[in-house]
Amino acid sequence: MWKFRKQFVILTILITASWLAAQPVRSTQSQPQTFRIDPIHSTVLFKIRHLGVSNFYGRFNKVSGGFTWDETDSGNGSMRITVEAKNVDTGNLQRDIHLMSEDFFNAEEFPTISFISKGIEKTSTDTYTLRGDLTMRGVRKPITASMTWLGIKDTKSQYGIRAGFEATFTIKRSEFGMDGFIQEGILGDEVTLTIALEGMRK
Repeated sequence: MWKFRKQFVILTILITASWLAAQPVRSTQSQPQTFRIDPIHSTVLFKIRHLGVSNFYGRFNKVSGGFTWDETDSGNGSMRITVEAKNVDTGNLQRDIHLMSEDFFNAEEFPTISFISKGIEKTSTDTYTLRGDLTMRGVRKPITASMTWLGIKDTKSQYGIRAGFEATFTIKRSEFGMDGFIQEGILGDEVTLTIALEGMRK
């Protein structure tokens, strides 16, 4: 009797193992999630040297677009960001009008500034290298940014599921056709941009 029971147990184990092996493998990895940029809680800042002695800051008041994020594989992520040049804001109306002119953004002919990602590479726990193309004044240039992923959260409120990140990169404005006041030493050529975005899951 004991020998029969032992053989029955072994047979049951073998049958169970065979059944499990035949089942389709279900991935435990998360799926990419898509977010729409919340313009109210997102910021695009720029910094430029003035007279060689100070840093001056400005911002764009309207940003749109979206991003896709995969928590298990950053390579599946992508971003598309657009700002309106006419919404440049430096706290001075006359200066803002000048920045919208042909000397700088030429907002009438080129109303938008855009960034489209080409790749995201993880460098540490929450930091990444973000690569993509920046288009401004009709000129498209590749850029590389340092990005910090700030997290994703189900707020369990009217805000829904949110996610956000911050990226910083530096460009030479002369490469985009904005070389005014560089030779005079009034404004620097290098401009540092900081993009801090919050997205709402679609």
